[in-house]
Amino acid sequence: MDISFLPDSVALVYDSDILLRRAHNIFIDTARATLYTLATSGGPQSGSAMRIYDLSTPDNPQFLGAYNQFGGLTAGHVHDAFVQNGIAYLNCGFDGMAVVDFNDPLNPQTLGILTDYIFAGYNHSGWPSVDGQYYYLGDETHGFPLKVVDVSDPTDMEVVATIGSLNPDLQQTIPHNQLVACNYLYVSYYYEGLMVYDISDPAAPQPVLYYDTSAWPFDFNYRGAWGVYPFLPSGNILVSDMQEGLFVLSGPGDVCDNREESREYCGLVADNEPVVEDTPWSVFPQPARHSLTLVGQDMLSPLAQLQLFNNAGSLVHTFTNATDDTLLLPNLPAGLYWLRVADDKNIQLLKVLIQ
Repeated sequence: MDISFLPDSVALVYDSDILLRRAHNIFIDTARATLYTLATSGGPQSGSAMRIYDLSTPDNPQFLGAYNQFGGLTAGHVHDAFVQNGIAYLNCGFDGMAVVDFNDPLNPQTLGILTDYIFAGYNHSGWPSVDGQYYYLGDETHGFPLKVVDVSDPTDMEVVATIGSLNPDLQQTIPHNQLVACNYLYVSYYYEGLMVYDISDPAAPQPVLYYDTSAWPFDFNYRGAWGVYPFLPSGNILVSDMQEGLFVLSGPGDVCDNREESREYCGLVADNEPVVEDTPWSVFPQPARHSLTLVGQDMLSPLAQLQLFNNAGSLVHTFTNATDDTLLLPNLPAGLYWLRVADDKNIQLLKVLIQ
């Protein structure tokens, strides 16, 4: 779907089952413009534990590879994944977890596997801390707590802490999905609802918020909250409950997203910097290949700064010709980037799609 013209219109630009027919889940590494499809079937490859597609041209995905062998781990399927800058954390059900470098999809490198750990069950999903030193792992197994895994050395991953249920009457419930935004870990629990933990100390999460979404009596099944989304610019949290529907909840007050609206992702804008709500600048074309044209260049002060960040929040280029309306792009991988335009009056983040 081309959503670049929202809120006015949305266009269907690709609808085909030639490459694949079904996947349990997907994850897009926007910095590398690659799509990971998990537990995938259909297409020329038939069934695959996991596949990767090139999205450099978003409406024309290209197959890069199918995988089920990660070092010493053979996966019947990959259930969920988190990928950033080509490094993938793969949750492979009862087969365990693998950390794999896919920067060269034709020659992936397994950095480490984790198959033997405390409360090992159905390795379901996970999310790393902001600093990438820890990984919050959930096993979809009744009564098994969340694990805090030290992944600073993927060759020697270790569970350093566990996080149990806050409700002593529901010790058999399951953490189903967990995500990290800023200094908080958001967890949707079957039968219970939403739990939010302060992870200012990533290895020692502390509970700060609990909201019960489900009145369903515990019956050793899979019911209640199973999805959470904490990345809205408003700071509100979305929780989806299988029986009760959608809940919109107030968050802990710390908005952290990688989209233009919040402008606080990974330190792109400091807390004390003025951020304008209007939009004095814009860029085109989208997507760009060799150069960008900055509209509103005449509004820039002589001391203006133009910096390009990748979607992980890392500075990749500083434009020295800040007062020119044409910005020459360096040689960068295709993907989503952010142009930070700042002078003594205004600061703005502009989405840049490079092909």
